[in-house]
Amino acid sequence: MDSCQLLPVSRNGKWGCIDRKGRVIIDFWFDDIGSFSEGLADVRIGNNWGYIDTDGTVAIGCRFQEAFGFRKGRAIVKVEGEYGWIDPKGKMLPTRLFDFIWGFSKDLAHVSIGSKHAYVDMTGKIVIPPNFDDIRSFSEGLAVFTLNRKSGYLDGKGNIIIPAQFDEAFKFSEGLAQVRIGPKWGYTHKNGNIPVPLRFDSAGPFSDGMACVQIESRWYYIDNTGKIVIEQGFDQGWPFSEGLAAICVEGKWGYIDRKGNMVATPQFDEICGNFSEGLSSVRIANQWGYVDRTGNTAISPQFETPGNFSEGLACVQISGKDGFVDKSGKIVIEPRFDWAAAFINGLCLVEIDGKLGYIDRTGRYIWEPSK
Repeated sequence: MDSCQLLPVSRNGKWGCIDRKGRVIIDFWFDDIGSFSEGLADVRIGNNWGYIDTDGTVAIGCRFQEAFGFRKGRAIVKVEGEYGWIDPKGKMLPTRLFDFIWGFSKDLAHVSIGSKHAYVDMTGKIVIPPNFDDIRSFSEGLAVFTLNRKSGYLDGKGNIIIPAQFDEAFKFSEGLAQVRIGPKWGYTHKNGNIPVPLRFDSAGPFSDGMACVQIESRWYYIDNTGKIVIEQGFDQGWPFSEGLAAICVEGKWGYIDRKGNMVATPQFDEICGNFSEGLSSVRIANQWGYVDRTGNTAISPQFETPGNFSEGLACVQISGKDGFVDKSGKIVIEPRFDWAAAFINGLCLVEIDGKLGYIDRTGRYIWEPSK
């Protein structure tokens, strides 16, 4: 069985897996189960974790305090309060153990050793030594690090590319990152040059070649040289998404295009800002609807909460229940769920009375909600 086709479900307090047609493939033996990766899934029996294969056979016995998914033939596990690596046979690798795992950035794991932060590769080898007070995730090949309350940037080998000199620093976007020294913000290049001087009261990330910056109480849009290219000031502004940016004027939100033209006049009380499949959610009074990229109302405000469109459908709430609409606003799955995720590959995870199940695009259960 292809592990990508297996979905974790529960019955009578135990977990197993079904296929995408709702057929039980792995019986209900486990107290918890994670996702499959590289043919193995982490499972819990009692307080201990191990791994099963796609047939449900225990491949690595449940003897770990925590267990994470496999990546490139290695997985992180917790044993006696410390984290280390195992191979697909469950053998611990002879590498240094660490105290906590924060997450993954590409093929590196962000870990703590004592009070310091480091990155290790998929063999457990320390790539970036534990010399830093914090390290964030990588973006465009560099990560922000903090040392003695100052921030800089390092590469994937641990080389310091931009020394710690900023009071605050963010990830790179389109080759530039917003940084602060004292009260003022500007932008640094990956080589450490400051092409946009620190002269702004606040600054956002670059998107579609522009960034929104604050000068005193007004927000403007600049290009990557720091030149103000949309001179009309706004009360607030968001990054561009699919060629449009959400802006606020006198408490109302609208959209502008890349030339600063008003595409949707400020009329909304709240706005999502990001477009998904060509539509963005907007609120008037207590009701949410959707606008398209021309600023026209695609679905009139009528919902209590909105979701992003995925595979042509969006989750919306009516009378306290979640259902789904298509891009015309037609309700295609009646609101009856306490919670619903987005559709992925034609299926959606839903919840009723604390019980989880799966539906297809017609709203038909392939797995009835159960605990």
